[in-house]
Amino acid sequence: MRKITKERVKGASVSIYTYPHCGGDWEWRDRYGNYHLIRDGIELTEGLEAKYVYSYPNRDWEWQDRSSNCHLVRDGIELTQGLTAKQVYSYPHSDWEWKDRFENVHLIRDGNELTVGIEAKEVQSYPHGDWEWLDRSGKWHRMEVER
Repeated sequence: MRKITKERVKGASVSIYTYPHCGGDWEWRDRYGNYHLIRDGIELTEGLEAKYVYSYPNRDWEWQDRSSNCHLVRDGIELTQGLTAKQVYSYPHSDWEWKDRFENVHLIRDGNELTVGIEAKEVQSYPHGDWEWLDRSGKWHRMEVER
């Protein structure tokens, strides 16, 4: 397999962008509007029709399909498999979140949903384990972990 380089795609690309603080990850958009995410010369989005891609400093990455569903990938495994996510976000400390079609945000830690039974408009996760969620009336609720 030949490594993909910026020079190689230059003639076929509409735009090329290098992510700062992401170990050299870069993306390019072809003339058909598809985005391609490249890491270490390998296309992560090969075989996908991505209308958006994003690389996180923690090496997670996301892509958006033609139906505007977002997919979050960590170490080659799609974390959002089976979900209809309208938005995703990966925290530097491994928690991640996704927004469903009803605009509820779900916070995931170690494969478990922390927001079960909660209608969260927003969430925020902190490296020391505490997290917060915003209810529909605009009130923040802090959830503290035992230390």
